[in-house]
Amino acid sequence: MKRTPLYDQLKLYLKQLIADNAETDGYALPSESQLVHSFSVSRITAKRALDDLAAEGLVVRVKGRGSYISPEITRQKAIALLNQPDKAKSKITTKNVLSVVVPDVTSRYYINIISGIFECTEKHDWLVQLANTNVQREREIEAIRKMRLYSDGMIICPIDYKNYEIDMIRLSLRNFPFCFIDNNLLDTNIPCVLSDNIDAMYKATTYLIDKGKRNIAYITLPETNDLSLQERLKGYLQALEDREIERNDDIIKNSWTHIDIFVNYAIENFLSEHREIDGIITSICGIGIKTAQILIARDDKELLDNLIIFDDEFDKLIDLLLFRPKFIRQDARRIGYTAAEIAIKQHDTPDNGIRQTIVRIPTEQHFD
Repeated sequence: MKRTPLYDQLKLYLKQLIADNAETDGYALPSESQLVHSFSVSRITAKRALDDLAAEGLVVRVKGRGSYISPEITRQKAIALLNQPDKAKSKITTKNVLSVVVPDVTSRYYINIISGIFECTEKHDWLVQLANTNVQREREIEAIRKMRLYSDGMIICPIDYKNYEIDMIRLSLRNFPFCFIDNNLLDTNIPCVLSDNIDAMYKATTYLIDKGKRNIAYITLPETNDLSLQERLKGYLQALEDREIERNDDIIKNSWTHIDIFVNYAIENFLSEHREIDGIITSICGIGIKTAQILIARDDKELLDNLIIFDDEFDKLIDLLLFRPKFIRQDARRIGYTAAEIAIKQHDTPDNGIRQTIVRIPTEQHFD
């Protein structure tokens, strides 16, 4: 496979910066040194790219000060330039390429998502390139910036959706085939695929209510930047409301940090302070495992039998073979397959435009 020259990738990147920041007074493009460091190119290549853009009238270079977007370039002109067929994107192969950005390739959940993506791309004869960000936001943004240059579509399992930079907005506005998994970006046309979290938590809560439980604790992490967690809480609260059980904020814990839960004994202290709790739902598998370990140590078989764990990492439950866990299983393979199908369809029918949709994949409930 012939790889697109770094010079062409670098030049496209600079043109995208120009499109984003045209009509911004005094916007300085990255220096030659910055481009050398960011793209691992030679200084000659960096200088050539900036010089060529200056020759095309897109950039004004001021000796000793830097390179600036030409004041004559409007945003409309810059976007039109990017949309020219021969300059819209770079390719590394004659086949279509789907880029996939995930936070943790060791996670069983993401492994199954990737498996579903491969199943779909093999069916459509696409290739996949994969980036693992190790749950680091900087690596996520870097992967998006670099992979888009030689991709025909992209799937991202984002760390969060707060403070996303202009990169994804630009791809959205240009109708670049694109799909999120587990989160969405508001005010864009980027589709999202995730589990049907509302339905899953609604069923978990009503299951415990039907067993006569009235003080069902809900333990999670903060939902501020996570659509999946927001929907799980919504399902829990909706079940309480529908069954006319008063919401008790004292036993809803969604402000603890990882350190609170796994280091500072937050769950242990919480359970000691609230002896009225007769059921527990955890929205994240790691929290569920921690809770189960505490209940096993206390020999609290009754509460252990009324613990429901939302599963992302079910293989880790092998540590809890002292009891039979009740859990919710996500269909990660189907999530991945659906996301790939959406991105490929966007690519194959570009005239239809891209509209934001949220696709919720049913979960399995294992309560008995």
